Amino acid sequence: MQHNMQKKSFHLVDVDAHSIPLYEWLPDKPPTCILHIAHCMAEYAERCAPIAEMLAQ
Repeated sequence: MQHNMQKKSFHLVDVDAHSIPLYEWLPDKPPTCILHIAHCMAEYAERCAPIAEMLAQ
């Protein structure tokens, strides 16, 4: 079954003006939980896309 979801990307700017890219995958129905994947923060964040998309279903 194919699920629709929204993927958002945005930046958080810290007090030192460093821009931190953030990504959010939202399901097409109300979420049952919220998961923060911190492992990918030091890596290329899009690397987490497959697992994030699976979990958003």
